[in-house]
Amino acid sequence: MTDLNKIASYAQGILNEIAKESVTEQKYVTAGDMAGVRNLLDSGETNIRLEDDGDWSNFVFKGMRPEGRASISPVNPNYIFPAMEVAQCENIAFSGFKIARTDGQRKRGKLVYTLGGANLAFRDMELFSDLSLTNDPTSYVDWTLADWTNRIVGGFHVASPDSVIEGCKSIACYMSIVLYADRCASSRNKVLGFSGDAYRLIGDNCTSDDDYAQDAFQINKNHSDVLQSWSIGEDRRSGSGVRKGLSIRRLTARRWTLGDHLNHPLMAEPQGIGMFDGIYENCLVEDCDLDIGAYHGISFYGAKDVIIRGNKVWDHFRPEAESKRPWIMVHDHKNGTQSTGSLIKDNICQNITVDDATAKVSGNVKANVAA
Repeated sequence: MTDLNKIASYAQGILNEIAKESVTEQKYVTAGDMAGVRNLLDSGETNIRLEDDGDWSNFVFKGMRPEGRASISPVNPNYIFPAMEVAQCENIAFSGFKIARTDGQRKRGKLVYTLGGANLAFRDMELFSDLSLTNDPTSYVDWTLADWTNRIVGGFHVASPDSVIEGCKSIACYMSIVLYADRCASSRNKVLGFSGDAYRLIGDNCTSDDDYAQDAFQINKNHSDVLQSWSIGEDRRSGSGVRKGLSIRRLTARRWTLGDHLNHPLMAEPQGIGMFDGIYENCLVEDCDLDIGAYHGISFYGAKDVIIRGNKVWDHFRPEAESKRPWIMVHDHKNGTQSTGSLIKDNICQNITVDDATAKVSGNVKANVAA
């Protein structure tokens, strides 16, 4: 089996690199002056601060590629920026921004969207699907179905390889944090209120370390997942390829933390880690703690050399011992391809199903943590 420790530690190398704080002189750019940002980067400046003295409504970074890593951050940490687009950029770390959907942003847009380029970082940022949340982040509990539907907006959608999202918050977004390129990392992020999926890893050798999600809302026919991935083949169809080298460690989920609203009509029953359209090869799910509501706690459909180890999958609304949900499952691919080489060890869950004649299964406990 491929050394999954190398895959799991890949993100740390990126994080260590972006953690090196710049000691260069800060350069300031007045609001709206994207040409000024480009000029500073082209001249070799690496520490750029954006002023709040005007209009940043056109918050688009295009084709900016400094030779070394540069950082861009706001002067005023409480200034609310509009949606950010980063197209064909490289070697830039964005940090400290607060971004909220404005009335003019189209429905189903994204608050941070990247396309092309590579080696980007987003650190210590906060994303809000509505401006009102900047004053009261958990006021989404009072939203009606119409409120949620009218505020459908994505959080981070990063389609640039070798990129990192670290220490950020996504609040009341639909698809909250999506990594759509190879060798991307999500680390120490928090998803607070989600109506689609909290996390998606749609690239090879992507990682999720120490991420968190809470409060799932059901607003349409989509069944929400804490984390989901799928393969994409040459025909661009899901489930027709091989998704390789995913590492998910210490992911924590709490399906509902709003104790005064236990009869909320939009409270969802999210799935945990849903891997329904493999093949998934050399993937790791380790030390996760998932309080969810659906059957699927951790499920792989079409697995090759997958490790599921040391996880807790439970539902605090169903503490009864006789319940068979949520479960851990390794199943054949939907096209009938058999799973092989699975290791399922030292997990706690209500039920385990393994359709893999070569699997090694040991040390698992069938129990509900909430009981």
